[in-house]
Amino acid sequence: MILKRKILFVVLVCFAAFVLSNAETQESLGNFKNPIAVQEVLAGKRTTANAAWWGFDKNDSTKA
Repeated sequence: MILKRKILFVVLVCFAAFVLSNAETQESLGNFKNPIAVQEVLAGKRTTANAAWWGFDKNDSTKA
């Protein structure tokens, strides 16, 4: 029983580490709503854009 608890604890810690590192990775890649960057793209100040900067609109999305 103690071994099962230890295994469960390790799995939970690994999962938590994955979730946190993934969130940090997404933010470092700029994968979040960013209206300032959108304005810079529209004004021609940036040559690349990230679709995530426009944000998610449930009513304007597809099922895919």
